[in-house]
Amino acid sequence: MRRWRGPLPRHALRLAATLLLLAGWSAGAWAQEVWFAPRSPHPRVAADRDWAELFAADAPWAQARAITKVFHFDGTYVMYYPPEQLHEKAVALAQRGIAVAVGIQPVTRDRDPTCGIAVEGFDDPRSAPRIAGNLTAANVALRYVTMDGPLTFGHYYDGPRACRYDVAQIVQRVATAARPFLERYPDVILTEVESSSLIERPDFADRFRRFKTGFEAATGRKLEVVQLDMAWPDPTWPNQLRRWRALTTALGMRLGIIYNGDSLDPTGEAWTTHTIRNFATIESTLGILPDQAIFAGWNDVPTHMLPETSPSAMTYPVAQYRLARTRIVLDPGRDRLAGRLLDAEGHGIAQATLRVSTGFEPHDPVPVHVWTGTVPANAAMALLAVRLNTECGCAPSANDIVLGPLTYRETGSGSVEQTYDPATALARAAHGDARQPSVALIDRNGAPMARVITRPDQIFMLNSEKFRVTAGAQATLRVALGAVKPDGMAGAVSIIWLDAAGKGVRRATLVDRGDFRQVAAPTTDAEGRFALQGFDPSRPVRLEYAGDARFRPAFASHPAPH
Repeated sequence: MRRWRGPLPRHALRLAATLLLLAGWSAGAWAQEVWFAPRSPHPRVAADRDWAELFAADAPWAQARAITKVFHFDGTYVMYYPPEQLHEKAVALAQRGIAVAVGIQPVTRDRDPTCGIAVEGFDDPRSAPRIAGNLTAANVALRYVTMDGPLTFGHYYDGPRACRYDVAQIVQRVATAARPFLERYPDVILTEVESSSLIERPDFADRFRRFKTGFEAATGRKLEVVQLDMAWPDPTWPNQLRRWRALTTALGMRLGIIYNGDSLDPTGEAWTTHTIRNFATIESTLGILPDQAIFAGWNDVPTHMLPETSPSAMTYPVAQYRLARTRIVLDPGRDRLAGRLLDAEGHGIAQATLRVSTGFEPHDPVPVHVWTGTVPANAAMALLAVRLNTECGCAPSANDIVLGPLTYRETGSGSVEQTYDPATALARAAHGDARQPSVALIDRNGAPMARVITRPDQIFMLNSEKFRVTAGAQATLRVALGAVKPDGMAGAVSIIWLDAAGKGVRRATLVDRGDFRQVAAPTTDAEGRFALQGFDPSRPVRLEYAGDARFRPAFASHPAPH
């Protein structure tokens, strides 16, 4: 074998690094345990209309079902519905090799509680024994118990009715909830579910270790798995995930990632598209392969499970997950953008079309974002709102946006039209006040607009005057809004629905996750290569491969996600 003596050429070093990355990316590519965790029926909450159909032998999710290894039931379903119903469903799952998991709210409240009432993660001390007993009565072979947010809600949550228990108290209360399951199911696997954003707290890693050690001592059982409820609206979630991977690896724990969209997705199809983008970004772009991939939903959408061929059904992204992984590897130069589209083994994918889009800049045409929906039945009035770094379900961040008029219009049974110009109000509020965002007025063909720049510590809230609306009418909100930052805006544009007394009843929200305009659609050559000349490396760019019947979608960004 010929050996190279002396320093490696730059292209050889780049090739070696790429091969090492691909080796790690493809290793164990199909080792995950796939979970399906749709919202179970609840006595006080309407179930998705076709949830029960999932258990039929001919239910139209055969491809998604074929890769599903665990089905998750909410503890409330097990507690309130007849054991014979659960038995029938568990038998149907077992016939297809699918195990059962049950979710509990693990922080046991006091019998006469002064906190933890109607707080996620908390439950009555009688609930866990009842759930475990009903599972036994239904003759269910239970594989997993998922414990929802013991540290997220029991320790760190500081909202209304918070308990803020210390770690030792959390250990004892969660151990109390776990024991009824351990007594009836000695081989059950205990799984902790926490918010991904906790990892950013300076004290969290130490307190997580203390909880794990204390819980294992109290129960005599290992805490083997942690599943992450990802903070998708926070643009720093990729870094959160990297830190969680390092922590769980150090502790010898398996890592599960909950794949879903979020409450800001307006439709079922938007939710499933968001879900697919999330798992493709994590597994292909970031190269992180979880031990468990959990497809879970608790938002208003999707509203149906089936069929798996429908892009708005919850089983759709599970079916897409079975496809082969792909990856876009970029090699940006001074005035060019080149790269390759690869499969899981590192082979080029030929004759594939990519979508290349560049980020928004202030001099570009301003995109128009649209929300369409129905005015709530109990709404009598509304106001239009702009929020930056607050009331957005997002982490505070620097903002740089161009914002134009908001236009509300009803159709069908309604005829209300309302336009709100926030640009002038923004400039007036910020004038001469260094604590407020920087605001510059812009005239775009007679339309008043404002460029708004904030620091992460600057919060801004702006409301229109109240106006009458027509309950039950179809309504549309349009806003000219462009985000200069690739991650979009840390904020929201909303309709706040009010009842006749002026009390808020609901919100309809538009968010900007980043504005990109397609500029090219290159096709890969026989080795999966592509190249674009005249590329400006200072401007953010996104690349997308839509996938096909064999391959998953792939996404890449320049600069890469942080």
